[in-house]
Amino acid sequence: MDKRKGSWLMKQTWEHLLFLHWPVPVEDLREKIPSQLELDTFDGEAWIGIVPFAVNHMRVHGLPGIPFASSFLECNVRTYVTYNGEPGVYFFSLDADHAPSVMGARSFFHLPYYHAEMEMNLVDETIQYKTRRTHKGMNGESLNIVYTLGERISSPTGSLTEWLTERYCLWTVKGNQVYKGDIDHEPWELFDAESVIHEQSLWAGLQDKRPVHQCYSPKQTAYIWPLSRQR
Repeated sequence: MDKRKGSWLMKQTWEHLLFLHWPVPVEDLREKIPSQLELDTFDGEAWIGIVPFAVNHMRVHGLPGIPFASSFLECNVRTYVTYNGEPGVYFFSLDADHAPSVMGARSFFHLPYYHAEMEMNLVDETIQYKTRRTHKGMNGESLNIVYTLGERISSPTGSLTEWLTERYCLWTVKGNQVYKGDIDHEPWELFDAESVIHEQSLWAGLQDKRPVHQCYSPKQTAYIWPLSRQR
């Protein structure tokens, strides 16, 4: 846990989180991220991640949770970047079925959140997850996936699994200004996963490709700090 006790802004529990990843040529992504950030690579390849999950027990520091506003579904599309050598996540999009979270994140975190109709159904160890973007000006971008967890896996230091999942900040740019959002949680408890993607239009070019890397985490409690402006 970060040592800055009392300074976190928000606490969330992430549940039934699936990491789906595809390698992408560096030249395909370089022009899609702000020039202030450096694209991070693993063995010379950039990666696109699609990450569906549920948010529960969300609360703002110093305030009790609000039952009708503390749980929602979310799905993000991301890649990996560095700024001044520090690795983090860069989000291309984040879909959620919770209007206050969409508005708050767009305003205070400068993140590309979008309204979506979303559904998650759990049957034993199988999860069906659907999202379709309804945000004004969007084109109904969607994901329809069924995934099942498998055996516990490890993510040793230096492995691709560690590189993809153990990220503790996000980077975003508004105008020409870079902002950092610190995130803290325990190391991931990860399981192998098998998925069947019935529909995917959140990121063009991946429709006919199976994820090269996928893993699942049942639960993670995360602490999120306010954005800090970078020099």
